[in-house]
Amino acid sequence: MIFCAIYDGKDAVVTKYGTFTPDLEAMCGHILSQGVDTREGSPPLLHSNTEKPSKLQPRIIYTDGIKKTPEQIIFRTFANSIMKDFAAIDFETANHELTSACAVGLVVVRDGEITKRFYSLIQPEPNYYEWFNTKVNGLRRQDTDGAPLFPQVWQQATSLLELNDTDAALLGMSRLPLVAHNKMFDERVLKACLRCYQIDHPDYQFFCTLQKSRKIWKSGRHTLDVIADYCGYDLKAHHHALADAEACAAIAIQIL
Repeated sequence: MIFCAIYDGKDAVVTKYGTFTPDLEAMCGHILSQGVDTREGSPPLLHSNTEKPSKLQPRIIYTDGIKKTPEQIIFRTFANSIMKDFAAIDFETANHELTSACAVGLVVVRDGEITKRFYSLIQPEPNYYEWFNTKVNGLRRQDTDGAPLFPQVWQQATSLLELNDTDAALLGMSRLPLVAHNKMFDERVLKACLRCYQIDHPDYQFFCTLQKSRKIWKSGRHTLDVIADYCGYDLKAHHHALADAEACAAIAIQIL
């Protein structure tokens, strides 16, 4: 459940990305008390506004000790979020073929905390690189000629997704769901690689932080680095599969 607070120098108007209801006031008060450094802003006052006034100009906002710009409106995810256990995934490809995965990053989140990280280069299929892909991810054929094929890499990755009997019973699922920033790409790459090597596809649950970010931030860019920054994560190595997966995990913890 996600809330936001907008500041005009006097009052704070709190909404639930939709209609504000009085019974949510206590939870909104928790946001203000936990997320705002009032030394730099005005005392937080709650109002039951159903719409955000258009003239509000946010002042400096602090959330978890991180200074935010007006565009980075404070938000907080409460403990009843369904996405506390998942694995963020990112693929890089060597060429325009979806089967050409050349690197994968996987970040496992349990109970809202990152617990495991996995990264591997992959010998792509077909095994050639196009200039645009190399420009984006920096990888070349010499980087992956000695790398394992997809089946060996995916066998290691799936071992991190499978849940033991106790956790499976507790969470009501046999494996962790996957999350990607633009799942349309990463899910298609995964399915293409599984088909290419005739590996059974267990119908992974797949969620998308890109789609969710577009619902939260209606305007502006929604690229991984931009949304990661909104969520307080500094993505320093964009298009490195593990760095991108970790950024995706940081976003998912906040907004899914």
